[in-house]
Amino acid sequence: MMRWIKFTLGALAAASAAFGFGWVRGGQLPETRVTSVTAMFNCAPETLWDLVDQLEKQPTWKSSMISSTLVSTDPDVWEEDYDGTKIRLKTTERVVGEKLVRTLDDPGLPYQGSWTYAVSSAGENKAQLILTETSSIENKFVRFIAQGILGLEDSLKETISEMQTKLGPAKFLPKP
Repeated sequence: MMRWIKFTLGALAAASAAFGFGWVRGGQLPETRVTSVTAMFNCAPETLWDLVDQLEKQPTWKSSMISSTLVSTDPDVWEEDYDGTKIRLKTTERVVGEKLVRTLDDPGLPYQGSWTYAVSSAGENKAQLILTETSSIENKFVRFIAQGILGLEDSLKETISEMQTKLGPAKFLPKP
């Protein structure tokens, strides 16, 4: 019996220490962070634009997304379903063919943010995408998990990698 009590107390102490470390380290990370990646595609800019602009078609290339449904217009608000986890995105800026900004539309989430898709021509039949995520995470422990363990840039690279299923190979460009 004493062995189980020691084990339980040790496990609780280790969990508390891990949480405490995450809380302290999360407090050292910026609450708001801007992360971006740039990729070059061998397609017309219009083709790339259509892929990012047509949110209803994203489940055909974004493997984690089950569905994307327009729930209101003016402004556009979309509900994305990730296997039961639903989030709402509002279109906050749209310059056809060039720039699209979608912002989380759920103040109850521990994470707030926006994603900016900037599309430009990079030569004949070449398109460049700069995908930027602006995130704000108030909770220090959640911030540690998101920025310190998961890495915000990784999710952007994953999105671009998934786009390749429709657009063909992309080349990631170095940060300026």
